Amino acid sequence: MSTRPSLVLVVTACGLFLRIHFVSAQDWTPTTAPAQYWSAIASSADGTKLVAAGLALAPIHISTNSGATWWPVTNVFPSTNWSVAISSDGTRMVASAGGAIYTSSDSGVIWSKTSAPAASWTSVASSGDGSQLVALASYSFACPCPGIYTSTNFGVTWVSNNAPFSIAAFNSTIVSSADGTKLAASGSGQINLSTNSGATWTASSLPDGAITSIACSADGTRLIAAGYIYFPCSCPVIYTSRDSGATWASNSLPGQSFETVVASSADGSKLVAATSYPGVIYNSTDAGATWVSNHVFAQAWGAVASSADGNKLVAAAQNDTIYGCSLTAPVIYNPPTSRTVVAGTRVTFSVGASGAVPLAYQWQLNGADLANETNAVLGLPDVPMAASGRRYVVRVSNIFRRMAERLGCQRAPRARIGVRSPHQPMGPNSSPPQGILARDQFMFRPTRDHIGQT
Repeated sequence: MSTRPSLVLVVTACGLFLRIHFVSAQDWTPTTAPAQYWSAIASSADGTKLVAAGLALAPIHISTNSGATWWPVTNVFPSTNWSVAISSDGTRMVASAGGAIYTSSDSGVIWSKTSAPAASWTSVASSGDGSQLVALASYSFACPCPGIYTSTNFGVTWVSNNAPFSIAAFNSTIVSSADGTKLAASGSGQINLSTNSGATWTASSLPDGAITSIACSADGTRLIAAGYIYFPCSCPVIYTSRDSGATWASNSLPGQSFETVVASSADGSKLVAATSYPGVIYNSTDAGATWVSNHVFAQAWGAVASSADGNKLVAAAQNDTIYGCSLTAPVIYNPPTSRTVVAGTRVTFSVGASGAVPLAYQWQLNGADLANETNAVLGLPDVPMAASGRRYVVRVSNIFRRMAERLGCQRAPRARIGVRSPHQPMGPNSSPPQGILARDQFMFRPTRDHIGQT
């Protein structure tokens, strides 16, 4: 992880000195997963149990501590075009690749090959409890049996559904609601939807294009799809739906590439999108209405996953390791401190805060934002005696500020600044005359925003 120095001026009894803090320049950190061509990753609801797969001799890797450590699965044959899914509690896992589907019922310790036909599997999805599985097979000359297959007993038996042939493309993908009833599958030109576990399908209203990644909320009402459209231009797009795919809204990301992967929180409000080129990761906390780019090294991202609350994220690089991100609320660990200053002199105050970067600072005077005072340091030149009663507040927030404002914010202890006359003596035990400190003071009240569900 790279760092950048942040300069903070601090006022002490002996004068001014310069303090240098090293602040993280990104909030994504590499895990201990080996560097390989990762193409799939899935997360349990709490974000602690992860399953990832890619092109390697040991294609599947498991973590039970949010990516701190990983172990390889050795009884699964290497293959290409991996897809993985996981139950909410992380005990049941499923992985598909060219020719086979595997399952594990003990958080990835032991894997077994299911009875699924030897098809060209491109995507697999799971219900919240892991009992219902759905897999998508594309057409190939070696195995001309494309379609969607479902299982209601964790892969013991499989049934071929009457799925439209148009979804049988090599880059097709499929997602499932937590109860397994609502499905969304992409393929050549459109997204097809099912509300009865795949028994019947209807085409969505999306324009012709190639959707290469889909994610949905736990109840299946909110969907996000990434890919590109054919008309009026061949360009990458992101679509979101809040009514189970009945209607869609078009979104765009700065620098979005044709290969974008997406993930969603359980309620569908927090979304993450990662592009393969130029390799940027974006977050949204309003179901895709607005997006904020993350501080992360440029990578060709192959897959992303999210915990149920949307605060723990993982991203798998196609030619590197797996990165993790914990989106924490800002915490003020060094609030502005109280002091008395001489009228006409300059005073500088700083606030120390940590949390998911980038952090945003805003100083306020009597409830109004101070123009251009958006750093961790506030400098007040030539403090006058006439500045009596002014109240300053510093707010520290990150990309979750919109949610925090709905919930309110917690206030840190106040820091008061007294202004004394240049002719008033000041010693270790002296204090301003009665009435001066109470009247001629600045009040600093640092606050912090909190993350919460909306």
